[in-house]
This record gives sequence, structure tokens and C-alpha cells, in this order.
Amino acid sequence: MPKIETSRLKRIIKNVKAHLSVRQVSPNGKLVAYAQDTKGDEIYTVYVIDAESGKYVGQPLEGITYDIKWAGDDYLVYVTMNAILRPDKVWLHMLGSDQSNDIRLYHEKDDMFSLGLRSSESKQTAHNSGGEGAVGARVRQGWRMGEKQELGKSLDVTCD
Repeated sequence: MPKIETSRLKRIIKNVKAHLSVRQVSPNGKLVAYAQDTKGDEIYTVYVIDAESGKYVGQPLEGITYDIKWAGDDYLVYVTMNAILRPDKVWLHMLGSDQSNDIRLYHEKDDMFSLGLRSSESKQTAHNSGGEGAVGARVRQGWRMGEKQELGKSLDVTCD
């Protein structure tokens, strides 16, 4: 993976009070996605930067949880929250596209469950899981990360 100079990091992280939650490197090692909360409300904005140049890639993703996973080198999977801040929807974002065009992969309608993402050890499958505490965790759905294909065919939705 290309090395990022310290001076570039200082330029990228401008708000010293900001909370950086997740830092995910793309499978090819060329991009870094990170989630930033500047208000303390745990509603994050995700930025993607080119690891070699330090430049931003596309527009930031706004209003999401800290939970992001790469789906190949060109897509991010992320979670958003409902009005009471319960993580309830999983989305697929193609880098360079507008967030309003993202594809909703899953909507958890049961208020007893909150969503979270995890990757399989092989990094070939992303799973959403929910229901913490007394109910226990449950895996509801998995997405197999396929070869680069046209949008809509790059992920096979499978139920676990």
C-alpha cells in the first residue's frame, strides 16, 4: 500500500475535536474510507481518499453510522438510522455516484433489532446482524462480493 505522508494526514483531519471512527482500506490498497463525527451525535460523514495522492474521491456520504465495509474496490456498504437513531437500513454506494442513487439492500423493520455490518474472514461476504442484549445477535442476510460487473449484478443477495 502506498505510504501517506504525515503532512497529508494533518491536512485531511482539520477538526481536532472530530471523532474518527472507522478507517477501512480498499481491497486493492489504493483507497481509504473513514467515518467522521464532528458533533458528538454519532451520525457520521464518510470520506474516501486516494492513498497515494491524498485527494478526496467522490462526494462524502452523510448521515450514516460508523459501520462501513468495502464491496470490491469501487463500492461501499453502509448503514443508516431511522428518526430515533436506530440503525435500520443497509445501502450500497458506488464511488463517484450521488448518495441519492444508492441501492437499499436491506431494511430492518423490527424495532427490537439494530443493524451492524461484519465481513467474513475471506472478505468475500458482508453480513448484517442485529439484536443485541437479551435477544442475542442474529444474522439476517449476507451479500456475496462478486467480480466487478455492472451495478446490480456485482452482489448476490443470499439469506443465511
